[in-house]
Amino acid sequence: GFVTAISSIEAIGGKGDGSPWKIGIQNPNNSSDILGIVELRDQSMGVSGDYQTYVEIDGKKYHHILDKETKYPVKDKKMVVVVNKNGLQADLYSTVFFLIPLEKVLEIANTTPDLDVIVVDENDKIYLSKDIKFQKR
Repeated sequence: GFVTAISSIEAIGGKGDGSPWKIGIQNPNNSSDILGIVELRDQSMGVSGDYQTYVEIDGKKYHHILDKETKYPVKDKKMVVVVNKNGLQADLYSTVFFLIPLEKVLEIANTTPDLDVIVVDENDKIYLSKDIKFQKR
C-alpha cells in the first residue's frame, strides 16, 4: 500500500502483483499535466515546489519557500522531488534542496546511498540524480 500526505508519499512494498507503485509527478506549470512517472517500492517521496502554496499580487507569484538572504521566495527552482527510504527525511530534504544551489543538490544526491532527486529549475530544465527511476512524459 501507500500513504500520501499532501507533499509526501510512503510506499510500503509494491502493488499486489509485485510491480512498483507508479507515481505521477505533477507539472509545476500546469497542474493537470504529468511531468513524468517515478517508481516506488519500499520508498518515500517528498516534494517541494512553488506552484501550490503561493499568493499572486499584481501578477507576481510569491510562494512559501524563502531565501534566508533576500527574505523573498527562492527563484531558481520550481520543484524538487526527493526519493529515499524515510518519509520524514524525504520531505525535509526536498525543502532543504530547494534552498541550496543545484550543483550541491546533485552532488549530495549522487554521493548519498538511497537518496535520489529530480529538480525543475526556473527555466523548466529537469535535472536528475544518477539513480532516480524517472520516466519523462
